[in-house]
Amino acid sequence: MKYLKITMTLFVITLFVSLMGVNATTYFTINDITVPAFSANWTSKQGDKGDDGNQQKIKKISCVDNVSGDGRALLGRVLILFGSGGSTGYKSIPQGTNVAFGSSTVEMGAYKIQIRSDKSLLTTAKASVNWDIGSLYDPSASQPYPVKGQ
Repeated sequence: MKYLKITMTLFVITLFVSLMGVNATTYFTINDITVPAFSANWTSKQGDKGDDGNQQKIKKISCVDNVSGDGRALLGRVLILFGSGGSTGYKSIPQGTNVAFGSSTVEMGAYKIQIRSDKSLLTTAKASVNWDIGSLYDPSASQPYPVKGQ
């Protein structure tokens, strides 16, 4: 009887923890990208999203103009590479804040992101961003960028 009570207690605890909605997230850290001049896009390599149902997010870690050293405002969007394709709209990406990209980015499949300067300037900039793609098909497989989280 003692073992049955212990087993049932562990089962209830496990069930409770699984229902809490704890989500492990996986994100790419993309460092030292060159944001082109004149609001041209920088496009990432392909990232493959697993079936987790979470929205994708982009967070600016830093962005500095290569000539003046001033901070630079960025815009970003997610490109959908499967089905009929398409992309989300551009959104402003403030430093240190995760920006979610809508329900069109929750499905399993292949994606890329595009980053550009908010203003059309004559100079390039160096930036670092995190791309929260959600779960990957196989986190141990070769990925286009360093994978963080879990």
